[in-house]
Amino acid sequence: MELPDPPEGWSLKALIEINEGSWSANLWANDAYVYGYGTSAKYAMLDALSRVENGDVFERLSGGRPTTVDLVKALGIEKKPTDVRRI
Repeated sequence: MELPDPPEGWSLKALIEINEGSWSANLWANDAYVYGYGTSAKYAMLDALSRVENGDVFERLSGGRPTTVDLVKALGIEKKPTDVRRI
């Protein structure tokens, strides 16, 4: 399958077939992201590229830097020993 290349500074993050005949393309840049939808992977990519060209993108929060979260600590989960029997 041949897909158009994203513009400089953008990359394809995800290309997903939602349902039969329905696709989603997710493009990311350092400070923005965009989604495109279409009946094929190519049309979803073209829709996303069109949105980038028109400036119809979403800005990332906090400067776009991904953060890591320790879910065990955030949810207050206590580690407990498990009863695992090895045979």
